[in-house]
Amino acid sequence: MKLRMPKRPLQTPDPTIVALTHYCDRIDRAVPHLRTLFLIAGLLAAALQAGMVADYLFGAGLLLHWAIWFQRWWTTADWRN
Repeated sequence: MKLRMPKRPLQTPDPTIVALTHYCDRIDRAVPHLRTLFLIAGLLAAALQAGMVADYLFGAGLLLHWAIWFQRWWTTADWRN
């Protein structure tokens, strides 16, 4: 998630905006790690025969994987045909 910064900095930045920007950036950087964690946890749960828990964990990992792939594809695609 990238925020567009104004050309001129604000005189007094709002602390709420600064905190929100910081936490959104941290969450955005954690998503690839969560994807890996969910995939591995889903595989381990499947090996331990945890049933639906394994399905949900692995499905969440796949969903995050596809979302990250689609975002990278969308932002790097050449649309100037």
